[in-house]
Amino acid sequence: MGRFHIRLLWRNCPGPLRVAALASSFFAVFLPLVSVLPTSKFNLAGTQLSHDELWATGVALALIASAPLMFFVAAGITLAKTWARPLLVATPWLQYLPFQFAHWFGNGPDPTPSPTAYWFGCSAMSGLTLLYLLFSMRARHYFAHSAQPTVQADAASPRGLT
Repeated sequence: MGRFHIRLLWRNCPGPLRVAALASSFFAVFLPLVSVLPTSKFNLAGTQLSHDELWATGVALALIASAPLMFFVAAGITLAKTWARPLLVATPWLQYLPFQFAHWFGNGPDPTPSPTAYWFGCSAMSGLTLLYLLFSMRARHYFAHSAQPTVQADAASPRGLT
């Protein structure tokens, strides 16, 4: 897959998906940086943590563990991969898990001071994402485009499909 193909996909990417890909790319880089910069502070559910507290509570590991999820969301959207759709719907729930593990197994602060608000927020985001992916013709076409074979007229492909 060349640069031209990725540019064409990006140009055809619907606006909300493009914003999600850009935000995920940013957080895939930003979250690990917060954990390794010695002057950084992080606010988790109203609890301000210094750099030393990030590592002592296990929240730094949660930040680092969240980065691959954000990377795969961004890559899946950018490359219009069909596996990115369920990942997009599950992201509000999945990005929470490393912080909950830091609370359960480490000494981290509780990431959900209000479980009802958290469940409602994650359900609403997942529901809206699912509705968008199901009913937006541009989003459906964008992801369907990558699932179809492309026709090439070269001798290497016996039926012209790759």
